[in-house]
This record gives sequence, C-alpha cells and structure tokens, in this order.
Amino acid sequence: MKKFQKRLIKEHNQLEDKLNNLETFMNDCDKFCILPEVQRDLLETQHSIMMTYIKIMEVRLKSMGIRPEEEPEEDLVAKVMAL
Repeated sequence: MKKFQKRLIKEHNQLEDKLNNLETFMNDCDKFCILPEVQRDLLETQHSIMMTYIKIMEVRLKSMGIRPEEEPEEDLVAKVMAL
C-alpha cells in the first residue's frame, strides 16, 4: 500500500470519528437544542459538508480497491502492542 493511501485511510477514519462525535452531540437535545439557532444551523451545515467529504473519500478509496475501514498493517501492529 502506498503512503498516500495509508494517509487517506487514516484521514477517513479520523473524520469518521469526528463525524460520529458531532452526531452524538447533535442528537443530545440537552446540549444541542440550547445552542443559539445560528450555532445549530452552522453545526448542521458542518455535518452536511463532513458527510459529503467522507463520501468522496470512500469513493476514492473504493476506486483504488481499498475498503475505508482498512488500516495500514503497521498501525494494527502498534495497536496490538499497546494492549
């Protein structure tokens, strides 16, 4: 696997984590609903853009024959060694 492909996978996985965190926050009305309307609108726009971005990354990865959830082998080894 080429270096740029490893970076793309890593970036995809990081974005996926951030997107999941944003969705969790937006689904927590105790936190999200009390924000000023302009902030809620901005977060909803941010979410939409992040969704578009992650879909583009997934298409790029798929076009290279890579599943987005794949991690470079050395990253997996590092995770196992950290256990």
